[in-house]
Amino acid sequence: MQKVTVFVLLFLCLSTNIAHAQNSEKDICAHLQAQFAKIESLGDQLDNQDAVGDSLTGAKLISENRKLKNYIDKIWSHNPATLHMKFISLKKYLQITTSDDGKVRKYSWNSEVNDNYYEFFQFQTGDSTGVFWNSVGADIEDNEQEIYYYKILSIKTTDNKTVYVEIYSRHFPRSHDIYNGIDAFIIDHGKLNKTPFFRIAKKSLSSIVYDYDCQTSEKPAHVFIHLSRDKKKLYIPVYKDGLGFTNKYLVYVFNGNNYVFDKNAK
Repeated sequence: MQKVTVFVLLFLCLSTNIAHAQNSEKDICAHLQAQFAKIESLGDQLDNQDAVGDSLTGAKLISENRKLKNYIDKIWSHNPATLHMKFISLKKYLQITTSDDGKVRKYSWNSEVNDNYYEFFQFQTGDSTGVFWNSVGADIEDNEQEIYYYKILSIKTTDNKTVYVEIYSRHFPRSHDIYNGIDAFIIDHGKLNKTPFFRIAKKSLSSIVYDYDCQTSEKPAHVFIHLSRDKKKLYIPVYKDGLGFTNKYLVYVFNGNNYVFDKNAK
């Protein structure tokens, strides 16, 4: 009986070590690189095919992207260490933006289907991590876009909560539109949810977005949403149709719980 117990313990230890090895950063990167290379290859085929072959290759691309999504769901949800892995070898394929406190990440990759993106959040919740898929762009076949996530900043409130604000830009090449925006999220009971955080008049918003035509508008540095260094003020660039970007901002001042629009602030 004692020999059986020892054998079982050895088997469990060995199984745990094997599972840990398969979930190491090196092995995860190797798996993802192979999958991304397959997606990239199919994307190259799609670019060189006629209309007859497009639908078949497009279907394969969507299938391979979903396989990648399923793998990420499995590994990221059960391996909290992925939140802090660098994934340097995946920079060619995977865009990663990490919050300033290291507890939230945004990942995205080009699905190669009309330049649509898969994108998801990973966030720390207790001793584990959660995964939240923001959207699955590859299923939207006529919505070509390019996405850039600039920053995710953590804001402490007076009631001891942490709100995360994500600053991003979405470019739609066909229409030449660019959407710059900021979204506010909070981790609550193991979930990542949008939260009202920006107040103007009597409304509370979880997002602020503005758009402009990149063909007719210049792109100076001040077109981007940004916070002051102490995070006490939020600056939203003012854009006017026909005039383009001004040198003015809509300024929101942090009152401890929300960013409140203040027409007199600078």
